[in-house]
Amino acid sequence: MPPADSNRRSSVRKRPRGWLRIECRRRGTFGPTISEVVWDVSQTGLCLVTNVEVKTGEDLEVQITSSSLNQILKKTGKVVWVDALDNNKFSVGLRFDENLAYQQISQLTM
Repeated sequence: MPPADSNRRSSVRKRPRGWLRIECRRRGTFGPTISEVVWDVSQTGLCLVTNVEVKTGEDLEVQITSSSLNQILKKTGKVVWVDALDNNKFSVGLRFDENLAYQQISQLTM
């Protein structure tokens, strides 16, 4: 059995509530979004699937739109891990530069 402190997450990951759309781009770039789907969201970041490879430490910008929000959230963050998936897709962990407010995370997640 692993030690109790083996989970180093700084906040609880939750599934999105309703529909959630993430547009994700490399910081300072334009063009189509590189995100495919969002797995989970927390106050400190999110896990998403991208259609292009990104590198650990790379800066990304996300724009979050949801049926449960009355505004569009724009956040920047740093890639903290990347796992290759099938079909040239990548699972990406993104840590926000500034945390989401409690109210925002409670509106976005179950």
